[in-house]
Amino acid sequence: MRPAAVFFGILDSFSKTDKARELYRFLLFNGFSACTVNLHKNVDINWNEIYNVYNSLISVLGGFVVKKTAAVLLVLILLLGVFSICAASAGVLGVVNEPVIVDTLYPTDDVVIADIVLSDGLYGIDSTGTADSTESIQNAIDDCAAAGGGTVFLPAGRYRVTGPVYIRPFVTLRGDWQDPDAGSDYGTVIIADVPSSELNQPALFTVGGSAGAVGLTVFYPHQDINDLKPYPYTFYVTGQGDSYMLQSIMNCTLINSYKGIGACVDENNAHEMITLENIKGTVLNTGMALFNQADVGTAKNITFSNHYWASAGELYNAPSLEDIDSYTRQNGTGLLLGDLEWMQFANINVSDYKFGIRFEKGKRASFAGAFYYLYISDCVYGIDITKNSLDERWGMVIAKAEIEGSEYAIRNQTQGAVKMTEVSLVGNTSGSHLYKSAAVMDEFSLDYSVSEPKPEPILYVFDGDKTGHTDISAALQSLLDTAGLTGGVVYVPAGCYRLDAPVSVPAGVELRGSSGVPTRDQVGNSKGTLFLSYYGYDIADSKAVPALITLSGEGAGINGVRIVFALNNPAISGDAGIVRKTSYAVRGAARAVYAKNICVITSSGAILMENSNDFFIKKAVGLSFDNFINVTNSNGGHIEGCLQNANSLSRNGFASMGIDALNGWITEDKLFTHVFNPITRQRNVTLQFENAGNLTVLNAFAYGTKTFVNMNDSENVLLVNIGADNIGDNAPMLRSQGGSMTAVNILRYNGYSYENDGTHLQLYNRISINEKLSEWNFGEDFTPNTSFWGRIMEFFRNLFEKIQEFFSRIFG
Repeated sequence: MRPAAVFFGILDSFSKTDKARELYRFLLFNGFSACTVNLHKNVDINWNEIYNVYNSLISVLGGFVVKKTAAVLLVLILLLGVFSICAASAGVLGVVNEPVIVDTLYPTDDVVIADIVLSDGLYGIDSTGTADSTESIQNAIDDCAAAGGGTVFLPAGRYRVTGPVYIRPFVTLRGDWQDPDAGSDYGTVIIADVPSSELNQPALFTVGGSAGAVGLTVFYPHQDINDLKPYPYTFYVTGQGDSYMLQSIMNCTLINSYKGIGACVDENNAHEMITLENIKGTVLNTGMALFNQADVGTAKNITFSNHYWASAGELYNAPSLEDIDSYTRQNGTGLLLGDLEWMQFANINVSDYKFGIRFEKGKRASFAGAFYYLYISDCVYGIDITKNSLDERWGMVIAKAEIEGSEYAIRNQTQGAVKMTEVSLVGNTSGSHLYKSAAVMDEFSLDYSVSEPKPEPILYVFDGDKTGHTDISAALQSLLDTAGLTGGVVYVPAGCYRLDAPVSVPAGVELRGSSGVPTRDQVGNSKGTLFLSYYGYDIADSKAVPALITLSGEGAGINGVRIVFALNNPAISGDAGIVRKTSYAVRGAARAVYAKNICVITSSGAILMENSNDFFIKKAVGLSFDNFINVTNSNGGHIEGCLQNANSLSRNGFASMGIDALNGWITEDKLFTHVFNPITRQRNVTLQFENAGNLTVLNAFAYGTKTFVNMNDSENVLLVNIGADNIGDNAPMLRSQGGSMTAVNILRYNGYSYENDGTHLQLYNRISINEKLSEWNFGEDFTPNTSFWGRIMEFFRNLFEKIQEFFSRIFG
C-alpha cells in the first residue's frame, strides 16, 4: 500500500469532523490550496520534502516548547491539518480550482471538465450505494460554490442519498449518463433512500440559479407498484433569491419517481428561464409540474413512459408494464402546467396517464405558450384545460402533434384559444375555442440532437488575476495560442477577469468558463467566470473592428462564460438612452464555430457570425443595444434557446465586487427610462440575417426589442417557437426582404406581426394578445408582397380579428 494511502487513512476520521472542515475551508480559500495532492495522477507524496519541513518546524518550535515531545506532536498536528485539508477538499483531481478532464464511460457532446471529482472515499463518498453519500455530495457542492462555482462530478456508480441536496447557484452536479434508450447500465445512479411523504418538498435535489443537475439517474428503492408510496419531487426549483433564474435539469433519467420535476408549486414567488432537456423516465404521479414562471423557459426532448421502469430489471424492482399502466392511467399526470408565460416546448412525448397534459389555474397569471412536436398517447385526457388556466386574451399554439385521449383528445374549459396546425386528434374534443388548420407545412426537419463540435480532450488551465483589477488579455492569448498547437480546451476557472485587448481563439480550441450549464448573473450574485471588457468603445461600425473574442479557426468555440462591457453602464451618464458604440462581444470568422452557455450585456452587438458556415449558437442570453445575433454571408447554422432581456443588466452582484467600473450599475427601476424606451425599442434587432441561408432558430425570445427578426436576401430560414414582448411601437416582429422564410408558433404581445418585401414568407400558428380567433393566422403564404401593402393587409387583418373578438365576447 502506498504511504499516501496509509497517511490519509489515519487522517480520515479527523478530516470528517465539523471543526476540521471549518478549518479546512478557512485555510483552503486563504492560501493553502498550494499543498494540493493530485491523487488523480497517483503521484506519491514527496515524503523527503515533508521530512525537511518537519525538521525545520522542529528547529523553530524547539526553542519555544519545553519538551521535545510536545514540539514533535505540535508539528505533526500542523502537518496533519495541512494535508488533511488536501484530503478533505480533494476530488480525484486534488482540490477545488484544479480542474481535470473526466474520461466518461458514456458518450457526451462536450468535453467534461470537473473542478471536483467525487471518487471513492473522497469527501467520504461511497459509490457502491451502501454508505450514505448525502453529506459528501452537499459538502463538495458547498466547497465548489465557495470557490466561485464550477462542476462537481459523480463518476458512474451507485450513491445512496437519504436527504435533500441543494445545488447552489453557479454549480453543476454532473454524473456519467447513459441514455436509457441506449442501455440499462445507467452510469451515475442516485439511490433515493428518503422518507415517503405526501408533501412536495423537501425535494431530493433543489436547483439554484445558473446551476444544473446533469447526467443523473434516480431510483427510489422502496417504491412498490403494489404498495405505492408518495415522495416529494426529485428535482425542484424554488425561484427564491439567487435561485430565481436559469436553472437547468438535463440528461436525467427518472426510473420510478413519484413526482419528477417541480417549479414553484408551493411558493408564491416566481421563477424564470428554466431549462429542461433530455429528461426520460417513468414518473408515477406527476412527470413535471411547473407554475409561476415570469419569463421564458424551454423544455426539449422530454419523454415520460412506463417502459423505463418496467424494463429496468430486478435490481430496480421492475414491475410489469401492465401494472404500472393500470396505476398511471387512473392516477397520473404527465405535464401539469400553471401560470407559465411564453413557455416553449419541443419534442415532448407522454403516454399512459390519466392526463397527458393538464393545465390548472396559476397563482399570478395564466398559461400562454407553444408546443412543437407533441405526442400524447394512451391517455384518458390527452390535453385537459381547466377553468381559468389559459390566458383568455390569447392562448396557446400546437404544431406537428398527435394527441390521443379515450375520453377527450382535448377538453378546453376556457375562452382561451388552442390553435393547431398539422395536429392529429384521436378522441373527442370539447370547447368552443379549438382552431385546427387544414394547412400542411412544407417539409422541413429539426435535429433535436444537434450540438457543437467536440474539441480534443486536452486541458489548459488559465492562471491569472481573478479579481478583475488587472488586464489578463496577453496572458490569455498566449495560452490560447499554445492550445492552438494541439487543440483542446482553455479553461478559465470561476473569477472576474479584465480584458483590455481582444483575444482570438484558434482552430479546434474552446475557451471554457466554469459554467457547465446556461449562465447569467443572478439576483445579488455574480459568481462563475466573468469577463469585463475594457476594449472596443466609441467606434463607428461594430463590424469594422475585431470583436472582444474572435473565433478565428474552424471548430473554435466559447462556452460557459459571461461578458460585460464594463464601461457602458447605461446609468453612468445620467441621461436616459446615452450609451457608447462598442465592438461585438463574440465574432465567428471560420466554419463550424460555436457559442454556447454565454451571457453578454451592454455591448452594441453580442454575436456576429460572418463567413461562418455551419455555426452553432445555443443558450446565449443577455442584452445588446443594437443587435443581439447577426448572421452575415453564412450558410448553415443553428440558433437555439436564446433570449434577450434588459433585466440581465440589473440583476447581479456587481456591488460587492469592488471594481470601480461596476459601481453605480443600472438598477431595475431605470430599465425602461434608460434602456427599453430610448434605446432597444427604438433600434434593436434581436436576430439579423443578411445574405445567409439554411438557418434554424428554435425556442428564441426577446423582450423590449424593436424588431425580433430582420432578414435580408436570405434563403431557407426556419423559425420555430418564437416570441416577442414589448416590442417597438408600430414596429414589426418580423421584417423580411427577398429570400424565403418560414415561421411556426409565433407569440407576440404588441406591435404587428410582419413586413414583407418580396420574401416567400410562410407563417403558421400566429397568435397575439387580443388577436386569437382569425383564420388568417393559421397557414399564411405571402409571395410576393411589399412593405407598404404588407402594412395595409396587416391593418385589415387586425381589424377583422378585433371585430371577431368583440362578437365572441358579446355572444359567447
